[in-house]
Amino acid sequence: KWAYENISPHKPRYHLFNLPLIQPNKFEELKQLVNNDFEEVVFKKYSEIQRIKDSLYNSEAIFALMTGSGSTVFGIFKNIELAQKAEAKFMKRYFTFINKP
Repeated sequence: KWAYENISPHKPRYHLFNLPLIQPNKFEELKQLVNNDFEEVVFKKYSEIQRIKDSLYNSEAIFALMTGSGSTVFGIFKNIELAQKAEAKFMKRYFTFINKP
């Protein structure tokens, strides 16, 4: 409830149904196409969530994003080995899982 009361949504650059088809080897393009307006307000109050997203990028994720109004964050990796390496860093403190496309 708090997140919804405090968000200032921006006009989307793309409607989800009109997003261009992203090829698996070009997921980094998502950074320019997809964002979550909730991140701005949620990260200010819950900085640990932003640190998680930053840690995913520092662990070689090619794209990371908070889902919905939080607090789940996901990362997309080039290969399973990089995902497993990142998971090893996170699983001591957070619930994690890897899903293959």
